[in-house]
Amino acid sequence: MRKNCENLPITREWIEIAELFDLDSEALEWLREKPRTFGELLRHNIIWFSWAASEKLVPLQFAGIDLSGADLQQAWIGGICLVGSKLDQANLQHSILPRADLYRASLREANLYKANLTDAFLDEANLQNANLDGANLSCASLSYANLSGANLKLASLKEANLRSANLEGADLRRADLQNANLNFAWLRDADLTGAILEGALLFGAEFEHARGLTQEAKNERQL
Repeated sequence: MRKNCENLPITREWIEIAELFDLDSEALEWLREKPRTFGELLRHNIIWFSWAASEKLVPLQFAGIDLSGADLQQAWIGGICLVGSKLDQANLQHSILPRADLYRASLREANLYKANLTDAFLDEANLQNANLDGANLSCASLSYANLSGANLKLASLKEANLRSANLEGADLRRADLQNANLNFAWLRDADLTGAILEGALLFGAEFEHARGLTQEAKNERQL
């Protein structure tokens, strides 16, 4: 069972150590104001939390946390565990989350503009209507993920695993899908205009009413 350190208290000893690492004076004042938890730190100021994470001073286990609508832009938290977490309508633009574990997380209508999710684990995640414009999802796993209506324009999905993913109505214009696994993916009504599909696996993929699909790609899905 994955841990959730959301309610783990921040101790005086931890604050003293953070001070030795030159944590921002405003952050130290906020921490000393009253008892805090790591979940509160994460929600209150993502820049402070990211700094602490870079110094390996904070836990990264937050399975099941509710961060719906949270402002997490420019987060820099590689390897964070957010399994089953709620991030609906959260602002994660320009965030750097390589190797993040977002299995079965909900990110409906989340803003992931130009986010870095390389090698992230997003199997069965709900990214319906999420904004992933220009996001880097290279080598990410999105098997059975719900990306219906998502904006993936100019996104990098090189070598990503999208097997059986739902991409109905998704905007994939000029997305890079080189060597991606799209076997049995559902791309009905998707826009693939200018998308790069070189080396992509397309067996059993559904492209009914999809736009911008090349004849070569149409032939490939039958192989």
